[in-house]
Amino acid sequence: MKMTRLVALSATLLIGLMGQAAKADWNDTISAAAPLHWFNFNETTGTTIDDSGSANVDGTVMGAVGLGAAGAVGGAATFDGASYVLVGGPNLATPWTLESIFLADPVNGGPSMGLIGADFDAAERMAVKADQWNKTGQMGYTVFGVVDVTLAGATPTDFEHVVLVGTDTGVELFVNGASVASDATATFLSRHLLGAGAVRSTGALVDGLTGTIDEIVIYDRALSAAEISSHYASVPEPASATLLLVGSLAALRLRRRES
Repeated sequence: MKMTRLVALSATLLIGLMGQAAKADWNDTISAAAPLHWFNFNETTGTTIDDSGSANVDGTVMGAVGLGAAGAVGGAATFDGASYVLVGGPNLATPWTLESIFLADPVNGGPSMGLIGADFDAAERMAVKADQWNKTGQMGYTVFGVVDVTLAGATPTDFEHVVLVGTDTGVELFVNGASVASDATATFLSRHLLGAGAVRSTGALVDGLTGTIDEIVIYDRALSAAEISSHYASVPEPASATLLLVGSLAALRLRRRES
């Protein structure tokens, strides 16, 4: 076998093994944190999105949610702004934590895009926004009819690890393991649906997401900053594998010049 082919195949195999190890590390880390809900979007067919959390409330695909997309830690689902996943859970009082790996398309999305949201006909309803009104390019949260909060965290256009922690003193936003913003407006967490801000009784969506969700994890407690950092550390890092491949090929080229 030619040396070039051997190095290329070895690098490809190593990248695959690194991805699998990172995925296993993520799964072990999240399992140990005892989530209330854990939607990993690994499904490729059907209309059920499995909840691996202790609540075990599976979601139902509504509309043209695209299953089988590639995510950072396994499968993912794409949303077109008009589709969502119905969970039907009641509001979750503080303290709570919402953890997600997702990306959004603010260019082609609507004026506001929800990541997780509410039954719009409920008396109390809120949404976590991937892009806060009106195309701010920043994340936030909304208590409908009360307040729109914009947080200083850019809408992720590549997969990023995003965590919001809600307590009686407000909401704190972490991106890729680091605290980036907070607001003193305390709120419950709606968990009626995934991939939009709300749905009306007619089935019409409010603030539908145009983007891809890899993971959504919900806890009925406030994760600590140390926990959030460790969770981010367990997310695969494709860039590391890419650098390894580039380095291997560069070494091969140098070796061939010297021979």
